[in-house]
Amino acid sequence: MAFCLGVLSGWLSAVLPFFQSDNSPVGPVSQDYISWLGAIPFLSALAGTFIWGNLSERYGRKNTGIILGIPHVIMYSIICLSHNQTAVLIGRVIGGISNVGCLMCVNLYVKEISSNKMRATLTNMLSFSMTVGTLYSFLMCSMFSYDVFNYSLLGISISYLFLFSMLPESPVYLIKNELTEEAKRALSWLRATRDRSLIEDEIDELKCLFLNKTSISLVDIFKTKYYLKTMGMGVFLHCAYLNFTGFAVLITYSTQIFQKLSGEDDVSFYNIGFALLQIVSGISSFFLADRLGRKFFMLFTLIISSSILCSLGFYNYFQMHIDFYIPIPVILVYGFMFMFCTVGQPVLYIFYNELISSESCNYIISIMMLIKNLGWFIVCKLYSTLMLWLKVYGLFWMYGGLCIVITIIIAVWIPETKNKSLRQLKTELQCDDKSPVDNDALVINADNSDNTNHV
Repeated sequence: MAFCLGVLSGWLSAVLPFFQSDNSPVGPVSQDYISWLGAIPFLSALAGTFIWGNLSERYGRKNTGIILGIPHVIMYSIICLSHNQTAVLIGRVIGGISNVGCLMCVNLYVKEISSNKMRATLTNMLSFSMTVGTLYSFLMCSMFSYDVFNYSLLGISISYLFLFSMLPESPVYLIKNELTEEAKRALSWLRATRDRSLIEDEIDELKCLFLNKTSISLVDIFKTKYYLKTMGMGVFLHCAYLNFTGFAVLITYSTQIFQKLSGEDDVSFYNIGFALLQIVSGISSFFLADRLGRKFFMLFTLIISSSILCSLGFYNYFQMHIDFYIPIPVILVYGFMFMFCTVGQPVLYIFYNELISSESCNYIISIMMLIKNLGWFIVCKLYSTLMLWLKVYGLFWMYGGLCIVITIIIAVWIPETKNKSLRQLKTELQCDDKSPVDNDALVINADNSDNTNHV
């Protein structure tokens, strides 16, 4: 599903050369239609924000994971069977419904089936798999036709439904529902062992890590100072960091941006390099993301990104031309993406995990996804209008300036979370009201960090 989400994000940039050709598979397209194709999946994603979490709790991670694949099967069936512009747009709307569910439920499933030793690594595979999906889109569209590309995606989506149905249910979900024997069988398959003592030990460990007896309602998020502050920080970072820095626009419209920066029509080579760089960055993040403080890495990323974006603006404003195998503006975009995917984005998710207490995580993450997808829709829909008003250089200057604004807000408002427990963070944020951030919550948050002082 993470792979399919990566394809969904990069699909427009990958197929844009087909739409711009004289033999467009959907007929002549306008810039307004292209902006809707890029933005609409993130608008329909809003419909699933508060649905997928409840489905996973009620019907299980496995069943929800299977349901998540159905919108993709429907989407690619529509796109394969019809070349009508309206039909393609409707397909993108349907596919976007599973957007939030993928980030929430698949991440939860992987987290709950992983051993302690591999949990952080396998959780980070989510963003890595998304990047592989984007790379697949660019490679396929550079070698095969529009129809072959979409039929391959339909085949992958159907295969996912079949293969995922063969996996076991999450042991944590089974334990929660007092199906201990089934949980033991699932763990025996997942760990490839029949050693009963090892299975019993891990069952006890999973109960400590994931089964928090404290429960809260959505209203408690707005009544409790700690929850409210952490929600505000999470919403701001998730929305501003991904949407108002140019990251969302570069991911969605990489083909058009590379065409404007390089002055070339065929930019498939740059797109493939763009996706490969994200994969290299994703691998690098496993070694770098936990080296220094979360706040330091976020500020460092934003400052370097602002410098790169402003340099791109000046380069285009003065219409510089420096002969090189790869145009200088493309290299600068690569530098921006390398920074974001190596430390910026991975550290962001580590920060959330350390800041947000487990009993409030489901609600706060849902709200964060809601605002982030709304922001992604807005910036992608406004891209063509802003490009017309501000030109290329003005757009980059705007994003460079916003990076500086976000940097200042993070420096003043956001705390450092590395090597700090939730109780320490609560004190630092001056939240003295009574809330269920207790020892149970502290234990649950330990599963994504190697630092024992979280416990």
